[in-house]
Amino acid sequence: MTSQITNEGDPITVQLRGFNMVPNMRCVIWFTDPLAPSGNWENDWFNVISAECAAKGGITCQRLPLDAKQPAGPPTGKGYLDVLFTLTSAYVPGTLYNFTNATRRNRADNQDLVLPDKTMGRDVQILLRTIPSQQGGVAADGLISQKGGSYNYVRDTSRTPAGLPSIQVQSLGAGGGPLVYTIKKGDGFRIQIVGYNVVPGTVLKIYAANDAQSSNDGTTPSLRQIIPGAAAKAGCVGVVKAWTPATSAQWFNGGNITFPDGYVSGTPIIMDFIATQDFNPGPPKNIYYLSSILLEGDVIAYGGVANFAGNWDANTIYKQNDWVYYTPTGRKFFYKAKLSTKGMSPPTDSGQTYDTDYWQEYFPTALSGNSNSHTIIDLPPRYWELRATADDTNITYTIQGPDHSDSTVAFTSTGAPPGFDAALQQAISASGFMTLTNGRLATTNTIQAQGAVTFTVPFAGSGKHSLRLTDLQGTTNSYIIIGDACVFLTPMVSDTVANLYGWNASGGEFGDLYTPNYTSDKPAATWGNAPPGSFMMYNGGRYYYPSKPEEADPANQHQQMDYFYRNGARYMRLPFKIQRLQRVPFGDLYYGDPLPFAKFASQDMRRVIEVARYWLSLPGTRIMFDGHVFGERYVNLQLVDGVMSVDTSRYQFDNPLAEATPASLVDFWTKFVPTMIEAIGPVGWDIDPVNEPKDVGSTVAPAYWAATMQWITNAIRARTGFTGIIHREATEYASAQNFNKNGNADANLLSYDPGRNMVFHVHGYNDKDASGTSGTCVAGAGKSRITDITNWAKANGFTRANGYGLFLGETAAGSPTVQGQESCGPLITGELQYLLDNADVWLGFCWWASGFGASYPFSLDPSNGNYLSPVDTPNLSMVSGYWKTGNKVAT
Repeated sequence: MTSQITNEGDPITVQLRGFNMVPNMRCVIWFTDPLAPSGNWENDWFNVISAECAAKGGITCQRLPLDAKQPAGPPTGKGYLDVLFTLTSAYVPGTLYNFTNATRRNRADNQDLVLPDKTMGRDVQILLRTIPSQQGGVAADGLISQKGGSYNYVRDTSRTPAGLPSIQVQSLGAGGGPLVYTIKKGDGFRIQIVGYNVVPGTVLKIYAANDAQSSNDGTTPSLRQIIPGAAAKAGCVGVVKAWTPATSAQWFNGGNITFPDGYVSGTPIIMDFIATQDFNPGPPKNIYYLSSILLEGDVIAYGGVANFAGNWDANTIYKQNDWVYYTPTGRKFFYKAKLSTKGMSPPTDSGQTYDTDYWQEYFPTALSGNSNSHTIIDLPPRYWELRATADDTNITYTIQGPDHSDSTVAFTSTGAPPGFDAALQQAISASGFMTLTNGRLATTNTIQAQGAVTFTVPFAGSGKHSLRLTDLQGTTNSYIIIGDACVFLTPMVSDTVANLYGWNASGGEFGDLYTPNYTSDKPAATWGNAPPGSFMMYNGGRYYYPSKPEEADPANQHQQMDYFYRNGARYMRLPFKIQRLQRVPFGDLYYGDPLPFAKFASQDMRRVIEVARYWLSLPGTRIMFDGHVFGERYVNLQLVDGVMSVDTSRYQFDNPLAEATPASLVDFWTKFVPTMIEAIGPVGWDIDPVNEPKDVGSTVAPAYWAATMQWITNAIRARTGFTGIIHREATEYASAQNFNKNGNADANLLSYDPGRNMVFHVHGYNDKDASGTSGTCVAGAGKSRITDITNWAKANGFTRANGYGLFLGETAAGSPTVQGQESCGPLITGELQYLLDNADVWLGFCWWASGFGASYPFSLDPSNGNYLSPVDTPNLSMVSGYWKTGNKVAT
């Protein structure tokens, strides 16, 4: 025998050969030192020796009792194991006996011996010795030739590289980029599995579940298709079990990955997927990648799966596969015997080997990321769409065709710059899928990414180049076109200001009815705490505008507007329901009864014009007209005995109800804007086309509304002479707090205004869910809820200097003088000061609101209900200072 160093788990062979030996000669192999006990070896050494001797014959072997005090009989054993060999008459001189065993990879951090090569491990000494005469030896026993034994060293490799066994299942973006939970069809993502210090033989089960688990509905390739190849590239073995759609309810659509002995710790198993682009619109689909440890290498000889049996207890009967936590040492142990009795020894042997005939130290494989989910969504369908953007050198035009459509559409262009017609024809001819014949565009496009024709023309000429798509025809076409674009060849002179600070004159959006103001059976006193004859304040029921031109005394006609003007407000947001100003979609604007004004007359366009004329007659004022419709249109209106019944329908691209498509919004605003230019003049006012589209949780709605707002913006600039500010709201109730998180930030990155006078209009409240339904403020609200969108606007160039910006169209908080609302004051002052400090993007704010009466937690109305002799609310006093500062009103 010679000294040697082996790695944990590798074989060690002890060879025995005799020369010039005769029957009945004897010798002893003696195992000593800490590694000798049988629990440290894959097999008991005596069993290994016995099997080899029985296989080759010529020698019998006998385990010697340790330290036996026998006066006669066999020799007494020493150390941990003594095996007595006796030659028989069948012995063949020179026969080589090989005794091969291997140490267990016990993964215990208890190897404290420095080996000759300076590594750490444990040692075992295996010696040959003669049999003394006093123990039965005789002269014929002979001599030990060469060395009497050797040291064998076992290097500690079970913890290389250092650390406990673990497997990480990671969900990443395409190509290993940042994680994205919501995947658009056609986009990629990655599932990556990495093992560290994994014991050979460990098996990971990974499978896909939920409604996008198959390749047809979810990904290309499917999980089953990718497992074998991805595992092989990482040095593992991937096996896909039999599966049919009929078994999908069992939530198994995947396979197993085995980590073999040759697996290199830290090597990733990479599985790249692409969300299947099937062009079949539908709701979002979910896919879950679930995984579990099927077999553990540390206990694979005992079934491969360990069951936690609590803290070790001497009174518990354990069964094979149980593992326990041994509190005195803080270690875990696996029960490897088949039977157990109460009162057995604890799972330790004096802290040396941590391995006994019953217990083996256990290091469970930690699994992280065992549940990864993705939502696969449709790409927003593309429709016929025009786009035109310009810089100082070129104008870039884009004509986008629809997906899977047989539609054709009329195309018109007026005021084009030189070279436009030739560039258009050349680009269309080169596309291979779009044609322009007799003024009609047609396309054979079936793939969205290839459906656009884009070309450039040198910036030249004067005036305004307007383009338009109309008259959609076809049998499988979309319900909508985004039909306008324009370029100002002579730059538009914007009607805008640096800062706008004011209030929401709530009232025109109240209720469902068509008859405004209080009625004879609902006197003024029931509309709030105002005495009869004072200005009406809302308390449920009908609607009103902040003016009473029917009052005989001029002092009573505009007292609400006068009150807020005196307190420093210069910007008024005037909400109204669009259907009150245009009762029939695509119809004429509604003016109602002829003058004079009457208390119960629905003279909506006249009332809106009257309010605007008076407010703009006050020096330094400006007004915003707000289509306060939450992204929907009333349909099926029926007025019976003064009670209105209505249905609502969303303004959606594919809505078959023509009155609730974005086209009807475009129609209203392209009629309303010229009317107001004629009625109140071309400057001093702005528009907010749609208040708070309330689509929440939709993955495609942000793109829909960005497109709708773009169409309205383009149509107004192309078809009218409006130069004021266009406010654009987004989904989830125009949430400022969630703008960056809910898809609106990405959907609006390409938003633009041909006239460069546009703001993103958002809302932000300070109650728990930012809904504006409670006066109680929560910590962490205020300016922190508008910081993300501020940074987004600055990072993407949506600044006031570039003709864009942000506007906080609704904000409010409870009164700091009310118990439980004390924190609202600091939050609001911090928020409003933040707007002033970031005026490079923030145009200003409007407080919500006046019109609800003093009981409303955010009310700006006088607490005594009297605008002529008011008692100011704490909210009004707090906000008034910021109005005056922002509007530069002398105090």
